[in-house]
Amino acid sequence: MQVLENQAEMLFETRFILGIIGLIFVLIILPVAMKDRQTFLSISYTIALVGGLSNAAVVFANGFKMPVRLYAGSNPIYPEDLDRAHIPMSDKTHLNILGDVIPWRFGEHGGMCSIGDILIYGGIGLAIPAP
Repeated sequence: MQVLENQAEMLFETRFILGIIGLIFVLIILPVAMKDRQTFLSISYTIALVGGLSNAAVVFANGFKMPVRLYAGSNPIYPEDLDRAHIPMSDKTHLNILGDVIPWRFGEHGGMCSIGDILIYGGIGLAIPAP
């Protein structure tokens, strides 16, 4: 029962975070993109920079290791699966909301990513097809 509650909490957090990112895109980035290419590029690079700083903050706060939420769903992550750059998320790790908390799956592959990862990839992705 505890695993099911944790999965429900994680799903809510993931949808909330992605919803906020989508709202920011629609309200701020899209209107600017329609007006000025240089400003659009500046915003996309700033988004990537904020993502990088977010990842750096959580890594520095946790002894140069990224905390990872162990996911007990269809793609479980076990403590022995983590490399030396990652640690299991617990109440002793810091800035957990910025750690690897968002589950992803692509075919047979999957794992966890952070808000910073999404911002980095999103900022770079926005810069590639800049108008």
